[in-house]
Amino acid sequence: MVDVAPLKKSETATAQGDQAALEQDLEALIEEARRRARRRRLTFIALVLGGLLAAGAVYLASAGNGVAPSSQSHSWHPQATTTAPDDLLRRVPYMGVACPTPNSFACDRVGLYVYLREPAVRVEARIEGRDFDLDVPDWVEAGEARARDFVGFLQPAGLLNGPLQLSPDATGGRWIGREPVSATVSLWVLRDDGAALKSRLKVPLMAGWG
Repeated sequence: MVDVAPLKKSETATAQGDQAALEQDLEALIEEARRRARRRRLTFIALVLGGLLAAGAVYLASAGNGVAPSSQSHSWHPQATTTAPDDLLRRVPYMGVACPTPNSFACDRVGLYVYLREPAVRVEARIEGRDFDLDVPDWVEAGEARARDFVGFLQPAGLLNGPLQLSPDATGGRWIGREPVSATVSLWVLRDDGAALKSRLKVPLMAGWG
């Protein structure tokens, strides 16, 4: 039988001291980890807030320049295949001044109606550098598949001081289209068969809408 000598008081004190030091080191490590986690959270929050502020600044800058920012990303545009307008459309799009008062252009708003040959799930347009989205017309029931007609509105459209600037050609500051005006319209179409197409054409501006 092996005799185990009892620890001396000094040795016991040393062991207890080592244990206490170890516990202190662990507490320090835990506290440091907590501080780092708090710093990471603060950094993440700062990055999120910075991104939101930057997005807001871009939106305001776009609005200040009179450009209506599109509600969706254009990430699929580069994959779109260029096609002739006649292959994409059944007829030339209708573009008209869309203000509440007939023949007034003070609201600086135009409507664009597009007649596609094939059904689509998404259509986007650009009129003289200003982007906007088109939707299925209101009279088409929600969820109806195989939509071929799309309509959208652009405001401001540049009728007052932009590329589509108009001058009154009738009494009362009205514009009735005596002086022809047209605009370059670009279209991006995502068909329901998955094909992405794009086209570009000149479209005359009409004096009325609806």
